[in-house]
Amino acid sequence: MTERLKKKGTTVSIVIVLAILLVLNLISVNAFTRVDLTDSGIYSLSEASKDLMRNLPDRILVKCYFTDDLPAPYNQNARYLKDQLADYRAYSGGRLQFEFVDPAKDGKEEEAMSYRIPPVQVNAYESDRLEIKKVYMGIAFLYGDKTEVMPVLQSTAGLEYEISRAIKKITSARIPRIAFVSGHGEPDLQQQLRSINSVLSREYNIQSINLSEVTEVPSDIDALLIISPKQAFSEWELFVLDQYLMNGGHAGFFIDNFACDIQNNSSNPIDAGLGELLSRYGIGVNSDLVLDASCSRIGIQQQSGFFRIQNMVEFHYFPLVTELVQENVIVKGLDGINFTFISSLDTTVAVPAGVEREIFARSSEIAAVETESFDLSPYRKFSRAFFSRKDIPLAAILTGTLPSYFSDKSIPAYKGTDSTFNPESVSPLSESVGSRILVIGDGDFVEDRNMSREANLVFFMNVADWLSQDEGLISIRSKNVAARPLEEVSDGTKKFVKYLNILAMPLLVIVIGVVRWQMRRSAKKRRL
Repeated sequence: MTERLKKKGTTVSIVIVLAILLVLNLISVNAFTRVDLTDSGIYSLSEASKDLMRNLPDRILVKCYFTDDLPAPYNQNARYLKDQLADYRAYSGGRLQFEFVDPAKDGKEEEAMSYRIPPVQVNAYESDRLEIKKVYMGIAFLYGDKTEVMPVLQSTAGLEYEISRAIKKITSARIPRIAFVSGHGEPDLQQQLRSINSVLSREYNIQSINLSEVTEVPSDIDALLIISPKQAFSEWELFVLDQYLMNGGHAGFFIDNFACDIQNNSSNPIDAGLGELLSRYGIGVNSDLVLDASCSRIGIQQQSGFFRIQNMVEFHYFPLVTELVQENVIVKGLDGINFTFISSLDTTVAVPAGVEREIFARSSEIAAVETESFDLSPYRKFSRAFFSRKDIPLAAILTGTLPSYFSDKSIPAYKGTDSTFNPESVSPLSESVGSRILVIGDGDFVEDRNMSREANLVFFMNVADWLSQDEGLISIRSKNVAARPLEEVSDGTKKFVKYLNILAMPLLVIVIGVVRWQMRRSAKKRRL
C-alpha cells in the first residue's frame, strides 16, 4: 500500500511540474521580459531608445510584413523583432503600436509593395529537398504622412539601432545637414566616399560646398567636414570657415600631411594651409608619420617558383589604435580604429582661454615617429629599439569659446561670382559661441578602400553625430561593434588548459565511479 502511494505521489509531482512548465511557457510567449547580463546591454534597450520612446510626440504604427512559416535561419527574426518592439511599446506608453502581417495569406501583397517591401527568395529545406521560397521580411514605420522602410530584415544584428534610427528620422522636425568641403582635391562623395555617403544619407541631408564660391556658410549647415584636401585654402576660404565656426558652427578636420604610395615607395608633402588656423584654436598637426607595433596587416604579392602568392604582413604605418578614452562618447564601445599614414598632433600649442581640449585617441606604448625619408616598403624590418615613443596623441576635440583667426587681420579679398556682395559690409566675429572641432592627422582612412573594418565606419558616424550635436544614436550604434577576443596567455598555460580539457572529464567519471562503488560496498557491508 505504501509503495503504491509513493508511486502515486511521484506521478502527481511529475504532473504538477509539467503543468508549471507549461504555464510558464505560455506566459513567456505572451508576456515578454528579459534579463540582460552582457556588459554593454546588447539584448536590452539603451537609455537613448527609452528616452526616444518616452518623448514620442504622437502615435506611430510599425507594420511588419513577415511570412508566417519562414525557414531557418530567418524563422527566429520575427520572434526577435516582436520581443524588441514589445520593449519599445512598453516604454512609449502605448504611443507605439505594431502589427504583423503575412502579405500572401492576408491578401496584402499590393500593400507591401506600396511601401517598397518586395518579396525575396530564400533557400528552404523541406521534405529533404532544397526549395526556393518567396517570403516577406520587411518593416514600415508610419507616422502621420511620413514613412520609413526597412525592405528586408535578414539579420537581427544592430536591430535596435535601425529601429531607433527610423523612428527618430520620421518624428524629427527637421533633418540635420552636413556639408563636405570641396575644391582642394578632396575625395569625391560619389566615388571614393560612397560608403560614408550612403550611411550618412540615411540620417542627414548631405551636400558639397566650395568655400571660394560663397560669401558665408549657410546657417542651416549643422557640421562641416574637411577631408584630405590636397591644395591650399585661400585666405577668403579660411575667413568663411573661421566665421562659420565663430557663429557656433562645428567642423571636423581630417588632414593628410603626406600623399603616400606603397607600390612606388614614395611620399610627397601636402600643405592645405590650415596649420595656423588650427593652432589659433589650440591644436596642431605635425609634419610626421606615426608607426605603431599595434598595426593592420596588408597583402603583398610574392613570387614562389612559378606561382605568385599573397602574404599578409604587418604594416606599421597603418596603426590599429586601441588606446581610446572610453568616457568620450565618440569612441565609447569601440575596440579599435584603423588609421593609414597618420600624423601626430602637436599638443605644445597653447590652448586659448575658454577652450577645452581632449585627446581621445593615442598610439600604443610601442610606437615611433618619422619626420623624413619614409621607407614604405612592406618588407622593411624594425628592431624593438626603434619603437621608442608611447601614447602619441592622434585625435582630439576642441569645445568652447574659440578665438577668431582673423581677430587681428583684415578681411581678405573676395573673388567669387556674386557681384552684389561687398566684403566691407561684413562685421566679423572675434570669438565663437559653443563651437565644436575634431582634428585627426589622417583623411585617407575615411575612403572606401580603407573602410573594411566596421569600427571605422561606426567611428565616422559617431563623429558626424557629435559634430551635429545629435548624440542619441551613438550609444546604440556602438553596442554590437566591440570584439571580445581571448586574452593572450603563455604557452605553458595553453598546454595546461589543453590537457585539462582532455583529461578532466574522464578523471571526473572515474572519481564518481569509485565513490559510487565505495558507497555501494559500504551499504552491502551494513546489510550483512
